[in-house]
Amino acid sequence: MCAPVLVMAKGPTLKITIKGSDLASPVEITEKGILEKFNVWIGAGVRINGIREAKGFIVDWEKGPVAEPRTTLRRSEGSFDVMHQGPSSYVVSYAYDPVTGTEFTHPIHS
Repeated sequence: MCAPVLVMAKGPTLKITIKGSDLASPVEITEKGILEKFNVWIGAGVRINGIREAKGFIVDWEKGPVAEPRTTLRRSEGSFDVMHQGPSSYVVSYAYDPVTGTEFTHPIHS
């Protein structure tokens, strides 16, 4: 008798840190129940258990490209510390345009 086993090549999110000019100090999230909701490894072109992922972690691929954000928008930075062949980080810049309701994310480094 065989049972299918979920195999994840990449590990979990260990910590999320949010920095921004509107914050007195960085916000760190380490609560396991919250971290389990964030998987930086999903997105277009990725298959999990043979099923192709359509939604991205920080990108809505179905909407297509958007214009560059105005340089006057306030920005914040999100750092996702993850386990993948040892600890590593996935860092993105985030901006929100309240006039258009558009959110902008951009990878900084990983």
